[in-house]
Amino acid sequence: MRLFREYADRMIPVAVIPMHSPQEAIEELEHAVKDLEFKAVVMAGPLLRPIPDVARKYPRAGRKAVWLDTFGLDSEYDYDPVWTKCLELKVAPSFHGTGMGWGSRTSFSNYMYNHIGNFAAAGEAVCKSLFIGGVTRRFPKLKVAFWKAAWAGPATSSPTLSGTGTSAIRRIWRTTTPPI
Repeated sequence: MRLFREYADRMIPVAVIPMHSPQEAIEELEHAVKDLEFKAVVMAGPLLRPIPDVARKYPRAGRKAVWLDTFGLDSEYDYDPVWTKCLELKVAPSFHGTGMGWGSRTSFSNYMYNHIGNFAAAGEAVCKSLFIGGVTRRFPKLKVAFWKAAWAGPATSSPTLSGTGTSAIRRIWRTTTPPI
């Protein structure tokens, strides 16, 4: 942080936190906030993880056979200790990821076709995972942010997500959207 001290009136540097495992994320959070005095963090996400059986049986094809880990719903790990650590350290996890190369973003001839909307798709995947996976219910004081992502408004009109849980989406919207 000493490196940026003279610019403190204009910017706040952000620590990048890897999310390959909860233990790694916790160690990096503690180092960034306690040792380096960062006040803001951005976490990678979502992660493309290999499908172990395919990678083992078909190594060349296995590089392309992946699933999306979004840290809440259906994750390989329990990330609740990470959210607990964020609350303890008083940092709001923010997420910045890319959706290029998955879903409809796989054109081999046009970069812009793959690029348009990719950050929003990645943010949406993590947002849905945290919400539907119960993270916002288990950690009601946790504030999260999504970089370059579309707002979560359409999710509030879904019959599946309506009811008591919509307050969590509204809380995410209020805490992550800059004033117009």
